[in-house]
Amino acid sequence: MGVDFFASQRAARRSACEDRSSPEGHPHLAAVIRSVVERHAESGLGSIDRRSPPRDWDRLIAQVQTAARIVEETDAEIRRREAQARSLLRSAHKRLDEARQRIDEAEERARRIETGADARVAAAEERARQAEDAARSALAWLQRANRPEQARSPDEPAVVIPPLPPVLRRVA
Repeated sequence: MGVDFFASQRAARRSACEDRSSPEGHPHLAAVIRSVVERHAESGLGSIDRRSPPRDWDRLIAQVQTAARIVEETDAEIRRREAQARSLLRSAHKRLDEARQRIDEAEERARRIETGADARVAAAEERARQAEDAARSALAWLQRANRPEQARSPDEPAVVIPPLPPVLRRVA
């Protein structure tokens, strides 16, 4: 029977190998190739094609390996700096949250103080109003007490002191 169970796996492997042969298959292959080409041009070596004379392949391989190592080191440095930046960002967010919390607490304390002050002002105003009422009542009492009575009998004393008003009785 000609059933091939592994044909799909071989096809997947072939496509994976073909993908790796393109620069998109390896994330850093394009950077390595660019670096090698630049170093190749700097070292004075010409382009490589079939018409070119034989090359120093060991030197070219060493250049590719050096370029790959530099790319890996650069990538490692980039990852380290990204991790550091993320750490700094988390720290900044944490400090910002703490500052917001302190601001909220300070605002709440200010509201409580303001509410307490308003209550104390209202109580003081009420006490001032009561004191004014007591003063008016006392003044009225004194005016009545100092008024000469025209219909006084001779056996009554000259000054009649009326009883204290209720507000003054509480104070006295």
